[in-house]
Amino acid sequence: MKYLSEAVRLPHEQYVPRQLFLCQELNGQYEDALTGWKDYAARYPDSTISIEVAPRFILRNEGLILEREYEHLRSQAAQAGDPAEKARLEAQAQESWQKARDVWEKVNDPFGEGRKARMDALELRKEGRYLEAIAFLDRARWESSDLWQEFSDLIIEIKQEAKIPLTVSEKKAVLRDSVVGVCAGMPTEEREKRLRAAEKLQAAF
Repeated sequence: MKYLSEAVRLPHEQYVPRQLFLCQELNGQYEDALTGWKDYAARYPDSTISIEVAPRFILRNEGLILEREYEHLRSQAAQAGDPAEKARLEAQAQESWQKARDVWEKVNDPFGEGRKARMDALELRKEGRYLEAIAFLDRARWESSDLWQEFSDLIIEIKQEAKIPLTVSEKKAVLRDSVVGVCAGMPTEEREKRLRAAEKLQAAF
């Protein structure tokens, strides 16, 4: 990332800035990636990438920004003590949610279809229809490799919430994450908590 960030300041092959924008998206820097793709399309308007690829990634990052905005507003609404403020934030969140869906309707590829499936799954989750939500995510993750890890993690989260047994591979993923989360300098209480959780999960295999 550091090399790519510096490289775009100097004359380079056109693939260099594209790699930076892709890395920024993967890193959750959607605003930076969006700005980069728009600048790239303006700088090289006649290139095949600007005509066929950039518009798709511009939409992708716009949609991801709106999804994150929705989550942020929902979190704020949940913490709001004033009913009027809570209602205002929930209305704004719903507006961002609908805008995100409108964006994904324009992305005619497995990634866009997957994001719509995620939205459907989250709505089913709110209704307590956990098995249907998992089915939506399971199908979508097989159709877009870009979404595999995110959707696999979300499936585990939903299963844990619904008290649905995890598969062996899902248990291993949770165990791996709990062990990876233990690091030097971590508060003793938190470290012991994570290790106990890992031991408990290991015993359940």
